[in-house]
This record gives sequence, structure tokens and C-alpha cells, in this order.
Amino acid sequence: MLILDTCAFFTQKHPEGEFITVPGIKNEIINKQSKQYFENMLSTKLKIMKANEQSYKVVKEQAKETGDYDVLSPIDLDIIALGYETKGTIVTDDFAIQNVAL
Repeated sequence: MLILDTCAFFTQKHPEGEFITVPGIKNEIINKQSKQYFENMLSTKLKIMKANEQSYKVVKEQAKETGDYDVLSPIDLDIIALGYETKGTIVTDDFAIQNVAL
């Protein structure tokens, strides 16, 4: 299972597999081509999911421990919490997300 961050829609590059992302990601996709790619994936092989509160609690504590909490957006926390909960692989180019996810 692959959890896609915004970069996957901007670059349109990611491994093949089962794709999920978080509800707010659509608001971060700003250019027309990336929006179209997102919509195409949503109609075929992309699922939208939200993590439960316990996963958020764990992720927030971890982010504070690594010192990344202040630079992570709510969407970033959503991505990490979903990855934590589903044991999926997060596809991102964001160092803070990568650091907390490790």
C-alpha cells in the first residue's frame, strides 16, 4: 500500500501498487495538470482515507520527539498518521515527513 503525498501528483512518478491519500491533499494540488492526474487516479485506483485519533496521537508525539512538529502541516500529519495506521509506504519528497515516518 502506497500513501501518496502531494509530490506524487506533481511529478506523476511513484511505484505501482495500491494507492491511498488523505482528504486534504486535493487542496494542495495547485496546477491544472496535477489536478487532472489526481482526478484520473481517483476515478480508477486511488482511495481517500483518514487515520484514527490514536494514530494522530502517536504521530504527534513522534514529531515532537524528532523536532519536526513545528514544520509539519496538518496534511503532513495526516499522511504520516495514515502511513502509521496502515503500515503503508509513504511516497514523499518532504524531509520532515520522512524523518518522522522513520
